[in-house]
Amino acid sequence: MTTLYLEYNSLCLIMYPMESLEEARAIYEETAKSGEFSADALAGKLNRQSDDASKEVAVHLNKAAKDMRDALNKYSPTMKKLEGDTAGEAKLDSSSMWIDPEKIISDDSEDVIDKELAEDIGRHENEHQKQSTSADADKIQVKSKTWDEREIREAAANSVMHSTERLNTEYKAICALTMDEKDRDLVRRGEFKELEKRKNGNQFSNVA
Repeated sequence: MTTLYLEYNSLCLIMYPMESLEEARAIYEETAKSGEFSADALAGKLNRQSDDASKEVAVHLNKAAKDMRDALNKYSPTMKKLEGDTAGEAKLDSSSMWIDPEKIISDDSEDVIDKELAEDIGRHENEHQKQSTSADADKIQVKSKTWDEREIREAAANSVMHSTERLNTEYKAICALTMDEKDRDLVRRGEFKELEKRKNGNQFSNVA
């Protein structure tokens, strides 16, 4: 199981007037907390909630539903509450993915959910789904830095994200191990020794 941790600024809706966007966000949060759903099913619930909302709130709910489908339907995650600052989880070499719907709430003044963040979480977890559960080494050394098996896989998943700005301190540090498509392919196949050779630009691996 892999886990993606992000940093969050708390949203306290009760500090602001319940205008249309804040009301839509509150409805979204309550709907998201009511169970576990596919992204498409949660979007459908938002569409149905809009039928009973004011016109202004309905616009926000329907846009949130569209944004969710556009960002996540291609990855087919289960939307469910995850522990702490965990935004997403996936099993290696599988079709299993979970995303916390509360972790994709937008902190801007226009949208209910952050579509770009949602899609980046999906990209990250989808990369983990492509990775082998086994590898030919449990660490690599790139120049003077040693990276363990988990960090290698996380570096590969980080590298497909369009923005790493919201990653927490640990994950931002892992971004120092950069990956291109060829590197990611080696990680997917569990060929860490070959990855180490490639990252060091030499013929021989430092790991036994």
